Amino acid sequence: MTELLAPAGGPEALRSAVYAGADAVYFGAQGFNARAEAGNFGPDELAEAFSFCRIYGVKAYVTLNTLVSDRELPEALSLVDSLCALGGPDALIVQDLGLADALHERYPSLPLHASTQMSFHSTLAVPFLRRRGFTRVVLAREMRLQDIEAVAAAGLETELFVHGALCVCQSGGCLMSALIGGRSGNRGACAQPCRLPCRAANAYPLSLKDLCLASHIPALLQSGVTSLKIEGRMKSPEYVYAVTKIYRRLLDERRAALPDELNELSAVFSRSGFTDGYFTGRVGKSMFGVRTEADKARTRALSVRIEKRRIPVSLALTVTDGAPAALTATSGGISATATGDVPSPAVARPLEASALRARMEKSGSTPFRIESCSVTLGEGLFLPIDRQNALRNDALGALAHRLDEQRKADYGPPCIENIPHPESVPKSTSDERTRGLVLRFDNHVPDESLLRILRSSVRGESSVRGESSVRGESSVVRIDLPLHALPDRLPGDPACYCAVLPRVVFDSDIPDIRRLLQAAKARGITHVMLPSAALLPLCEGFTLHGDYTLNVYNSRTFAAFAALGLSSLFLSPEAKAAAFRSVQGAAREVLFYGRAPVMHTEVCILQNLQPCNASAGCRGVLTDRTGARFPILREFRHRNTIYNAVPTCLFDKQSRLKDDADLFCLLFTDERADEVHRLIDCAKRGENPLTAFTRMYI
Repeated sequence: MTELLAPAGGPEALRSAVYAGADAVYFGAQGFNARAEAGNFGPDELAEAFSFCRIYGVKAYVTLNTLVSDRELPEALSLVDSLCALGGPDALIVQDLGLADALHERYPSLPLHASTQMSFHSTLAVPFLRRRGFTRVVLAREMRLQDIEAVAAAGLETELFVHGALCVCQSGGCLMSALIGGRSGNRGACAQPCRLPCRAANAYPLSLKDLCLASHIPALLQSGVTSLKIEGRMKSPEYVYAVTKIYRRLLDERRAALPDELNELSAVFSRSGFTDGYFTGRVGKSMFGVRTEADKARTRALSVRIEKRRIPVSLALTVTDGAPAALTATSGGISATATGDVPSPAVARPLEASALRARMEKSGSTPFRIESCSVTLGEGLFLPIDRQNALRNDALGALAHRLDEQRKADYGPPCIENIPHPESVPKSTSDERTRGLVLRFDNHVPDESLLRILRSSVRGESSVRGESSVRGESSVVRIDLPLHALPDRLPGDPACYCAVLPRVVFDSDIPDIRRLLQAAKARGITHVMLPSAALLPLCEGFTLHGDYTLNVYNSRTFAAFAALGLSSLFLSPEAKAAAFRSVQGAAREVLFYGRAPVMHTEVCILQNLQPCNASAGCRGVLTDRTGARFPILREFRHRNTIYNAVPTCLFDKQSRLKDDADLFCLLFTDERADEVHRLIDCAKRGENPLTAFTRMYI
């Protein structure tokens, strides 16, 4: 049966989700979750939440879906220790690969779900995730039905968002909030700059409508997806209840939503209506919208009454002469019996079975609904009303306790291995690392004359292959070019070039990526830059480098990717380089200069700003409300990359980074040829030529 998974930003929302018929709920503790501003759950609230879910037979998934530093890793594991001691959770939703490895090591039987923030988009991710202890993958919101079906058939549980807010950035790749406002989406504090106005004819070119797949329930049920997920941990209990209740009805009746149901969903919350553009493959301008005053008025006019969901119970009451009254309550094959006072002989009106039944069926504030009540009653007996009520309350309380304990026993405490909390990776004993400058041309290739000049400055082929221990940081060791835009002719020895794979590869993209890689290999290119570990099987025979999209934020994640055979790893732009001083197994790459990519979008943003001229390269600029200008370049498959308005520059900080990094990347987007030469020269001299710049890593 397909699971319906509902959000809970706090205890009231959790109860609303359960009352509305959710099969499972997901929520965060107070730390390490991607909704830091939700109410979330404190220690006492967690215990109550787990118990409440167990009584109702609802699964509880806890979100630990942020990047975690080395210093925070022991604290995150201690949090999981406390969660397991409470008899929950049924699974953890995790983004950070290093944290996931530590959790699987410590709790090998605790299910792990790969967060959508891990940015896996194809069946290629399934073997990688299974080897690391994951039992489920949360699919990226931007996947089409055919790609969803492919992953669902690949042998791992799948979870798909079907309703709620959409990020315009491809899942797991947004750095905009972190780099322009210091509030990291990967750390749970996104400020949602995509919802803010810009200086454009379309004032909100990055704001997507909310997702709604209520019209596609039959297709979803046929797709093989394990769990249908509603977004909304920042939403009200009324929102959670109303949306979950409609999806519960649709799943039970195995049908698409009717017009009045779609209207109700829209009234609960929408942004100029809904979109299913990613799911259907109809990607374009119609997907964009904002929360209008009319939308808000519809929500204010809507009245949502949260009705308590009751658990069906059968009762068996026995009141006979000379024995304590006994009441047995049964639900789902689990029973509990309470005994009360011995009835006395009736002086006036003896007990009647119908009156006893009516009193037992008053379940009051308990979670139960009495479906039936059999009564065995002796003649001429009396039992005070308060003792009858106490007997009923005791029996139902005992049943709640039995349900809680039985389901806790079924859950079973995860096996805790005798493994200490991990420390940072031991210090490397070798200095055999390639060091120097990397020249990267993102989403474009410079003309052949510039490439020929740059190629002449590259160190010998042996150093590019990682066989040199040269420590000079001023030599160029690699030139990175986009795989999808590689020219037919590359000047000089192709061993100095590295092909950068597209940030996102769906199953439908794989044949073209294979073809492009074969063509690159035929030209003599031996290096590739990987945006995702899932793409490893496509890159056999190449020297591998890990891109910044791997979100290498701690030394344990670094070690995990290094163990896969990657010769270098681009550190997360959100990380501190000093955290990787002691790592080993791969060269450490940092952004030394350039406009950091802040978003990768499935839809062409330029279509919202100007007529899109794909044949002319599909370039443009997004100007925000402050006047800051963010360059946009076309990516593979007419996707877009949006770059920071201000370039990073660390030329004058090389001495501070010498023990923390090995490769220093100059990332070029819209620079002229003369600027490229000048910047390379400044990098070699350690001089910062910019008046407007930003810092990272230090």
